[in-house]
Amino acid sequence: MSRGFAVSPPLDPVDVADRSDQRKHLARNYLDSESRFAGTNGRIYRGIIDAYHGETGLPMDRNATAALNSAWAEVMAGHGAAGGGNLTDGRDGSPYAKKQPAVLRRLAAERLFARISQPIDGMPGVDIDPGEVIVSPYSSTVLLEEAIATLARPGGVLVCPEGYYKSVAGHIAKFGMRMATSSVTPGSDFRIDPVSLERTLKHHAAQGDLCGV
Repeated sequence: MSRGFAVSPPLDPVDVADRSDQRKHLARNYLDSESRFAGTNGRIYRGIIDAYHGETGLPMDRNATAALNSAWAEVMAGHGAAGGGNLTDGRDGSPYAKKQPAVLRRLAAERLFARISQPIDGMPGVDIDPGEVIVSPYSSTVLLEEAIATLARPGGVLVCPEGYYKSVAGHIAKFGMRMATSSVTPGSDFRIDPVSLERTLKHHAAQGDLCGV
């Protein structure tokens, strides 16, 4: 005779972030500011290190670095210094728009997203319209919220592969949406697991609440 068991639903990412903060405050009640923790390269840290919120320490992909440097060089060569001067916003000579500069949107579409428009042999590409690109030269948080605002609808879901800042789920929740995660590959390289991502996308697409990834 077999025994059934209930599968617990996945924790909401906002709840996970809140629990992390609660545990951090609880730990601070037991460890004073003089508690010391050894770091890499001989560094010493005091107090609590919020590792849940930390950087992975992985370097930027060399192709991304090359694309970023190329885009920046073109901006500098074609439109003057980034901080002043009579900047124009691209090929049409319109004034440079600080909020959504057309030249940066075009360069992002042509350079940073080239792997989407020109993927591997045998896979059709997707043309990236600069008008659908969002740039934010000032803050990654502003960029995140700009992107969410274009997709938001009440009850909607944004799928996010694991390996993100814990504040992301809170930003999504502010727009009346929620975040669903997909797994990364085993190990420590934080690569997206395509099988898990596909399964998660199909699940939410079938439910009709998928807004983006």
